[in-house]
Amino acid sequence: MLINKVAKSRKSKKGFTLLEVIISFALISIILIPIANLVLT
Repeated sequence: MLINKVAKSRKSKKGFTLLEVIISFALISIILIPIANLVLT
């Protein structure tokens, strides 16, 4: 799984920084909002 690869690649760094969390939420919203608009309309 991609998540496991990412987790293994950051062994030295535990958890996510606040910036990484914000970026990941932004990417998810950018991907999901158009899909949601297509479904709702």
